[in-house]
Amino acid sequence: MRYHRQNHPKGEAMAPQPAQLPAYDETEAPLILGRYKVLAEAGSGGFGTVQLAWDTRMQRRVAVKVIDLSALSEQQGQVLDDVADLPNLALTGLEEARTAAMLNNANIVTVHDFEVQDNAAYIIMEYVDGMTLTDLMKVVGDNVTVDMVTAVFDGVAAALQFAHENQVLHLDIKPDNVMIDHQGQVKVMDFGLARLSGAQGFQSAAGGTIGYMPPEQMMRESLDARCDEWALASLTYEMISGKNPFLANDLSAAIDRIEGAELVLPSLCLEGLPTGIDDVLFYALDPDRFKRYATVEDFAEEMDRFLGSAAAGRKQLAACVRTALDDGSAQVVESGGRIKKRRRLGGRAVGAIVRGLSAANAGVLTFASLISISALGGWTNPICWGGTLAAVVLAAILPRWISVLIIAVVAAALIYGHAFVMGGIVAAAGLAWWIAIGRLENSCSIGGLSGGLFGAAGLNQIVPLLCGYLMSPGKAVGSAAFASVLAFALACCGSQSLMGWTLPIGTIVGKDIQQNALALVADPITWIIIGCWLLAALLCALCCSRRTMFWEIIGVVLGAAVLVAGSFGVGWYEMNFATLFGPSLLLLVPALIGAAICLLLVVLVHRLVEDGEVVRGFSG
Repeated sequence: MRYHRQNHPKGEAMAPQPAQLPAYDETEAPLILGRYKVLAEAGSGGFGTVQLAWDTRMQRRVAVKVIDLSALSEQQGQVLDDVADLPNLALTGLEEARTAAMLNNANIVTVHDFEVQDNAAYIIMEYVDGMTLTDLMKVVGDNVTVDMVTAVFDGVAAALQFAHENQVLHLDIKPDNVMIDHQGQVKVMDFGLARLSGAQGFQSAAGGTIGYMPPEQMMRESLDARCDEWALASLTYEMISGKNPFLANDLSAAIDRIEGAELVLPSLCLEGLPTGIDDVLFYALDPDRFKRYATVEDFAEEMDRFLGSAAAGRKQLAACVRTALDDGSAQVVESGGRIKKRRRLGGRAVGAIVRGLSAANAGVLTFASLISISALGGWTNPICWGGTLAAVVLAAILPRWISVLIIAVVAAALIYGHAFVMGGIVAAAGLAWWIAIGRLENSCSIGGLSGGLFGAAGLNQIVPLLCGYLMSPGKAVGSAAFASVLAFALACCGSQSLMGWTLPIGTIVGKDIQQNALALVADPITWIIIGCWLLAALLCALCCSRRTMFWEIIGVVLGAAVLVAGSFGVGWYEMNFATLFGPSLLLLVPALIGAAICLLLVVLVHRLVEDGEVVRGFSG
């Protein structure tokens, strides 16, 4: 596992390995606060030191974090520019640390006491007999499992939810601040200390760590729970992929890395993760806080739909911690593990295909819509060609954002042709689809509109297979549903078949479109086709979510089988139920062609690129 760490103070773990801990000795040793006898130094960094100590009153081991407050005089004015004077600066950080000390939760390292004496802050903490997540990831390496990720994620999320309910932000969630004990219990430490450390200039941007800070924290804006949410998402992505893509040498470079991030899909990095987790994690990692989940609770609720067993993960973590601390090696967990690079999907190839399809869809639908508006004078008008060219270019660059404009153009053309109801339905259904699905990812944006390109060639049967191949099950079904609405609307303009449509779309008067719509609604074949599309998209997506060539081929074959079965059903109906062996060639041939195209796509994508590549970026 390749794990890079930037600006992490060394030795923040509260407990070294048991083999390194000295036994308690009654001989003279310095006392902290007249009560805590120092046994050993457990760690040190810019903030000060962590001492392993013996509580002479409670007769227990504790960890004492000592923060030197005298550094305030040397760092005055360098951090938190809005603070007017040094005393208030110190008071602000100390008060927050005292508030955090009152947090009592199974996933938070307990703070027993908090004292300030002789220009030093002393935080007396629970001694955790275990190791940090940083050290655990090093020894586990590529043997990390979905259940391990689940246990860590759920533990940190629970700690953050409890803290946020008590009006405390952490502001420095990172692997160094997550402990795992011998029972596999996950505990978060250093709540409330980020601002205190940041106030002294020990860390950048008021206590955070580059790689785990969202842009608003680095730019010193007002912070809320979504700051910790982003850090948790960054930590989780690091566990899944094996590296932190947001590490940088300074704040400016870190912001650029976040805003221009191009990330491997999480589902391609760790075996057993479904594709549905990709959108959830990328939502929480959005550079714009207002596009993230409102709370960590919302984030955790969505993540848990796609994660594994936290209980099983704790057992695996416990085994790794015990083995690592007992003999210095980690027990190998055989189930699961990160997907090697040679097995990852060729993301850049998929991205190119998606952008190409988006551009083609936009070009066909825009051109057909514009030339059908008589006020523009037909295809000879430069507006038609210029608008089409602009749509093609924009769709290739910004597929998910231009798709809603294409829907608006199609709806406007229908309304101009006096198909007011149909135009309104397309606009409403299209907007709902775009908000719920189309705007989320480039691959999602083409699903509902792919009937524009393939429908013009009479190959609409490929649409549900394409949706299933590119999307998670829910999004695939939703996109296939909107594709059905669009195909229905275009069919009402002349072809009267969901298999394809004719150009231009605006030459049919509103009355004819209404009559065609009523005829299509009354025809059972329409509903057989729509039902087959939805089922084919679902089955294809369920199999393709495993993201191996074998399962993607199975998914396409199953989806195609549904479409073929539908063609037999339509043929049976057309022959008045006389025979089952007379498929509708209008449906069968496009289904077979669509399956062949999708199977070719699966094979090509897996052969083109054998390295893990970018399929999603925040800048596009």
